[in-house]
Amino acid sequence: MADYQTTALQLAQAQGAVAALQGATQPVADALKAIIALQTTAFQSLQSAQTSMGSANSLTVGILSIIDTRSQTERAAGKAAAINFVKANPTCTEAQAIAAWTTGATSTFPPGCTMPVNNPAGLLEAYMNNAHAIGATPDTTWTSFVTLLINTPLATLLAM
Repeated sequence: MADYQTTALQLAQAQGAVAALQGATQPVADALKAIIALQTTAFQSLQSAQTSMGSANSLTVGILSIIDTRSQTERAAGKAAAINFVKANPTCTEAQAIAAWTTGATSTFPPGCTMPVNNPAGLLEAYMNNAHAIGATPDTTWTSFVTLLINTPLATLLAM
């Protein structure tokens, strides 16, 4: 991570230098070329850092950030854990399902992380409301949602 921070600092310094030198004469244009070369090297270092950190904790240069990736991974693991828990324990409470969700999500945390990025209770509520909105449940009650979970294949639920 220190290499990433150093490289990011170098990239920011290079970008600042480019901005300061825009519109300059020929000797300064040569300096700009050198700065662009530094930027290219810094960007390549960022890409190498991304690759070395692995997919679950990547420094995605593009659409998803580290937090976006972690959030999706955490959400998918928690959702699957909660669904499997409810299927195995159909008389469980919402609180027990949320605890199962949290346990599943926690299993995906990168080293040193102790807090979830997502709010399991908020996500459960959103899934209950969405199930009702698409007509999969007659209402937004826990009982109706459990009935849906018990009677629907896991793959279908994970895709909802």
